[in-house]
Amino acid sequence: MRLKSILNTVGISAAGTLASAMLIGSAMAQTQIDVILPMTGPTAGTGELFKNGVDFAFSEVNDAGGVHGKKIAPRILDDGGTTQGGTDRVRQAISGGAKIILQGGGSAVAAAISADVKRWNERNPDNPVLLIMMGAEAAQLTKKDCHFYAFRTSTNADMRVKALVKALSENNRLGTKVFAINQDYSWGREMDAAVKENAAPFKYQVVGSVLHDVSKIQDFSPYVERIRESGAETVVTGNWARDLLLLMQSVASANLKAKFATVFLDEKGNIASAGKAAIGSYVATPFVAEAGGAEGEVYLKKFNEKTGANPVSAGNNAVMAIRLLSRAIAAVPEKDMLNATAVALALEKTTAPWVHGEVSIRAEDHQLRLPLVVGEVSTEAKFKLDGTDMGLKPVKVLTAAETEVAADGSCQMQRPK
Repeated sequence: MRLKSILNTVGISAAGTLASAMLIGSAMAQTQIDVILPMTGPTAGTGELFKNGVDFAFSEVNDAGGVHGKKIAPRILDDGGTTQGGTDRVRQAISGGAKIILQGGGSAVAAAISADVKRWNERNPDNPVLLIMMGAEAAQLTKKDCHFYAFRTSTNADMRVKALVKALSENNRLGTKVFAINQDYSWGREMDAAVKENAAPFKYQVVGSVLHDVSKIQDFSPYVERIRESGAETVVTGNWARDLLLLMQSVASANLKAKFATVFLDEKGNIASAGKAAIGSYVATPFVAEAGGAEGEVYLKKFNEKTGANPVSAGNNAVMAIRLLSRAIAAVPEKDMLNATAVALALEKTTAPWVHGEVSIRAEDHQLRLPLVVGEVSTEAKFKLDGTDMGLKPVKVLTAAETEVAADGSCQMQRPK
């Protein structure tokens, strides 16, 4: 009975299982938070990036004494990178008593998980669940599909494209002919639209655009030839995981002269796959070590020591999410540390430190405000990536105010009374 009482007190989601009992352990009690990631399937590489960030960020929290004297123990649940897997893992988490769920992965899976959480909360208003989407970037998640208990700690297409074209235009690197290639689902379609919407303000012509099937293209060389024939100077893509890796492999073998302006080029394997063809291409990303000076170097070193990997791409969104979450939990009374409503209200007012500037949540739609760095792949970069002689050389650091895109009013969340 005493163990059951302790489990209820700390809110461990797998209460009643041997694994949960072991979490209570020794000197400091632990609280479990479920984290849904694609650890298998075609986007498993992205899941690994998120897990690295989760491991690092929770170690930060726990090494500093935890929250309310309790360490946080993440439990990784594998969704396999599919919407059905996401739905199954949400059910598993909620049936185990989870009050806070972190999710990392593609927008389609995030949308399914967010809808499941919303339905649960509508049916169980006295027992809500809080969802933090660490990487899904489809705009609708903080627009028409927003809800009070869902937060997004990553960017959206409008923010990424704005950062890219602004930085490159100001540094005379954009050119006047731009091609867009993206995956044919919500995120890719939004990237495509953002490229076209920014053409007039930044004085370039969209000479071609293509949307392709997700994780089904084996050979991107026909698309590379279309880019070549268009005469594009810059190619903007929001592709990620396998689709970006294979695209960059095709670019490497085709001797394409156009440079790529990307979102996820710093994902593991992409620069190595492209080889020298990556030189001169760009990425808009939350972290470039060289742009962070001494603080950036310290963060890079600590992250690498903890995880054996560099803090690239989505891993940094996980760190920002957990820094915000831990501060929000610390801001509420200990008895409410896993109270979804109390923590959500605290998140709307929370700020957290980041290498390139403070991050926060916009209360009206729960969109993250964050700085972004546009970096260029270069052999002259101080810190190398992917086991190559290349890394990211900073082009421009954009503040959170510069990357922010105004809410369009389509988010009409129902706040708790």
